[in-house]
Amino acid sequence: MISLLNAIWEKDYGDPSRKLVMLCLADMANNAGVCWPSMATIAKRCSLTRSPVLRHLKALAEAGHITITHQFKDGSKTSNRYQIMQGGSSVDDTTLVASTTHRTTTEPSNGLPEANPYRPTQPPWKMRGKRQ
Repeated sequence: MISLLNAIWEKDYGDPSRKLVMLCLADMANNAGVCWPSMATIAKRCSLTRSPVLRHLKALAEAGHITITHQFKDGSKTSNRYQIMQGGSSVDDTTLVASTTHRTTTEPSNGLPEANPYRPTQPPWKMRGKRQ
């Protein structure tokens, strides 16, 4: 994860806010470079409004720095899934690249998704009063 953050710091994304969005995604990503923050979370952490965040995410996806998978649950849209790319491939080769039109992933050999030791195992709204 630190090498991912270092790589983002070294790269020129053409806009400082775009780099900030990339750093935000990397900070929330698991070891495979995957995260699924809400638009509000990204905007708040980057001190931006929704509109520039959307614009930066779209530009990053078009440039091949990230892939975006639109996710749905019970017919309603949920947070997008973001895969951070390095050098044209996913961060971890155990996860296949997810395009913006469909979702394709491969589980690690043990059948469980890779855990990120820096992220809580439950979403924040389920952790009330359970801070570690």
